[in-house]
Parts: sequence; C-alpha cells; structure tokens
Amino acid sequence: MQVSILDRISAVANELSKGERAVAKAILNDPKLAVTENIAELAKRSGVSQPTVCRFCTRFGASGFREFRITLKEAVNGEKNVATQNIHSGDTVSDVISKVFTSLLVALKKAEHDVNAEIMARAIDLISQSGRIVVAAQGLSSFTAKDFSSKLLNLGMHCEYYSDPALLLRACASLHAGEIIILITSHGSSRDLIQAANIAQENGASTLAICPAGSPLSALCPLCLNTLTDDEQGVIMSGRISSFAYLQCICAGVSLRRADLVKPLRTKINKALNRLAFTNPNEQEEKIDTCTQEKLTADSPITVLNWKL
Repeated sequence: MQVSILDRISAVANELSKGERAVAKAILNDPKLAVTENIAELAKRSGVSQPTVCRFCTRFGASGFREFRITLKEAVNGEKNVATQNIHSGDTVSDVISKVFTSLLVALKKAEHDVNAEIMARAIDLISQSGRIVVAAQGLSSFTAKDFSSKLLNLGMHCEYYSDPALLLRACASLHAGEIIILITSHGSSRDLIQAANIAQENGASTLAICPAGSPLSALCPLCLNTLTDDEQGVIMSGRISSFAYLQCICAGVSLRRADLVKPLRTKINKALNRLAFTNPNEQEEKIDTCTQEKLTADSPITVLNWKL
C-alpha cells in the first residue's frame, strides 16, 4: 500500500522547523478543511507566513501549494474510499488482508484525529493519582480490558479487573472518592456496566467510559473517550481497535506521570516474577489431518467448505 501524504507528514512532523510543524499540525488536525483552503487561509490558521507554507509544500515534493493540495485531496478521498471496503464473496486471501489492514489503519488515524486530548489528559491524571482502579468490560471488549489492567499492574498500580456482573457490583459498592472505575465497551449500552457506573458515582468515585459517542454509558459518564463503531460484519473491529489505542496512550501517560515510582516497582515486580518456575515441555504438536477439498491459495477466491465430503 502506497504511503499517503498524511502518513509522510505525520512520520516526520517532529523533524520540521517550528513554522512547518505548525502547518503540519493544522493539516493533520483537519485534512478535509486544508483541502478546501487557499494558501492564505492555511497560513492564517497555522499562524505562519505564506512563504512558510510554500516551503512546507516543496519539502514534500510538490512544486507549490496548488500541486500539494491536489496530492492532499487524493489522500483524503482515498481514505474515504478504503474505509468503506468490506469483505465479500469472491475475495481472495490477499484481498482480505489488504482490506482488513487498510481499514484498521484508517480507523487508527480517525481515532487519533477524533480523540479529545483534554479528556485524555484528565484520565491520565486521575488514574495516576488513584488509590484503587477497577477495570470493567464484558464480551469481546474483555481482552482489551485484561491487557490494560495487566499493564497497570506492571506499573505498580492497585488495579482490579471484573467481567462478572455480581463481582463487579460488589467491587463498585466499596469504591469511594480518590478511586476510579474504567468501563470499556464497544456499544455503550450494557446494563451491568451502567449499573456499575451509577453505584461508583453514588459512592463518590470517578468514572471513565471508553465507548461510542451518543451511547447511554457515554451520557452517564462526564469523563468519556469516544470510540469508533465496528462494521456490520463484525470483522473490522474499529471500536475495539480505537479502545485499545486509547488505553495504550493512557498507559504511556501514566508511566511518565509516575516515573519516579515506576522504576523501583518494576525492579520488585521482575524479582517476584523470576521466582516462577517456567517449564517448556517439548511436546510434539499433534498433526491435524487436512480435508480432501481444494487447497486455499493467496490468489484464489475464498470458497465455502463442503462439510458433506
């Protein structure tokens, strides 16, 4: 897949001059708007001069602003197109790989563009100072939640993970001010998570929801990181991908916020883990007999298996 101009700008943004970084930020924050602007409008929104915008354009291989805007428009339109490409009957393995990975890349870029940095900063601050952290999720969001709680434990945080409704409500009943519950869901309408948020808030605890905008849970929690929604087929997991990305940002922020505490705690954690006795049995993998049907190749259409053979 060809690297778009937006990816190229994002990759070298930190290497640009101060003025060029301002132009890059303006473009990356709203590529659609940048496509419609003339050089004077983009320069004004970036807070730089028009010659600075010209230098920025030539840095990325364009002869001037006009050519750069054409390239940028192609990139913006290209992202719109690939985002709507779902898998369908007749696709090859190569088609599926291309569509899934491209759609996930687009979803990550959209999540990066849409995330509210102020809410992310508040979430990092609350979690960094919390005496107790409860992480709650159900269904397919459980993997993301488990990974997140494991990372917080590795940072020395007092973190608990729950998916069972009864255990979750018991945990929420004992929460109080100075503690936080993080609710992760791809749809935001789980009755159990909504009840958990209500109980935590009644006890004075902070609540952070990571769910789609406009959902019941997002309306209930004043602190909410809005995720994308999954596609209808459930294959392109945009919601869970954006949730995972947001949680990794939180972990990175917490590790920096608590840097003085994390380093000595990691030493203790590693020392404790070294006490575990790991065994690696050399068991030969059981061979699985393949069916007699036509083998699947990378360039052949994916056909339905005939289970009657």
